[in-house]
Amino acid sequence: MVNEKLIVELSADIKGLKSQLNTAQSDLQSFASANKQTSDNIQNSFNGASDGIKNLVLGYFSLNAAIQAVGASFDRALKLDSINSALGAILGSSEAAATQFQQLSQFADRYGLNLVAVGEAYKNFAAAAVSANVPLEQTNYIFESVAKAASVLKLSNDNLKGSLNALSQMISKGTVSAEELRGQLGERLPGAFNLAAKAMGVTTSELGKMLENGEIMAGDLLPKLALELNKTFGDKIVGSVDSLQASVNRLDNSFTNAVNGGKIGEFFKAIIDGANSTLEVIESDSWGEFFTRFGLAVTGNTALAKSYDTIYDSLKT
Repeated sequence: MVNEKLIVELSADIKGLKSQLNTAQSDLQSFASANKQTSDNIQNSFNGASDGIKNLVLGYFSLNAAIQAVGASFDRALKLDSINSALGAILGSSEAAATQFQQLSQFADRYGLNLVAVGEAYKNFAAAAVSANVPLEQTNYIFESVAKAASVLKLSNDNLKGSLNALSQMISKGTVSAEELRGQLGERLPGAFNLAAKAMGVTTSELGKMLENGEIMAGDLLPKLALELNKTFGDKIVGSVDSLQASVNRLDNSFTNAVNGGKIGEFFKAIIDGANSTLEVIESDSWGEFFTRFGLAVTGNTALAKSYDTIYDSLKT
């Protein structure tokens, strides 16, 4: 009887233990399922947010590049407005200014010169020449002879401007000084003093004395110097100037002409509109869903702390 009673009790205990184990297993499975579901929700939300972050970063760089480009185009537009306004005042009308600027653009493209630098140098030189009653045709001839020499000698934009500024001072004063010819022009345009002496039919020593005595007039020297510059440098140019610097200047000139023609505006507008659309991801459902589910998971079940590892791994990828 004792054995039978013991067997019955053991059987009951085993059944009870089995039932408890089944219940525990069911609870564990339920917990695991809930844990996985929440983890999956977090992962899905983070994936959406991760894509949003990537798009946001791309959008930022696109927008930053667009802002820089717009800033450059705005700065270029200001310079062009200054040139065109000055030409209009110097030449007497906006139509004459537009025609002259078109000629400058073609000239700069052919000789591989920077259009903005050419325009700024020309407006200052033309202002001095016109005020001194130098004919426009002669003004352009003198200017182009210096610019051609600058192209052949590959002078910097500053040296081109400096050379023409020296000529402008000569025209404004009427009388040419040694400082202007030998110093200001000669330092920026190599060989200018020797060419000036050759143009006047004298030696350099004789030219120096004539300058000291105030015998050289700008109206006499400059047309002759321009002719000599064309003989020395201009005749060496056949067709368009072909060099790396010329190509760089032509590329920059294309941008300048695009800004001057107003065509660049539509291009920048498309970039900015696209960047703005990308930045809207901040307010999208993927961001809200991510932070909502992440907050609920952390505050509602501390056992899901392992989800941090998943997020960290996603960040690294």
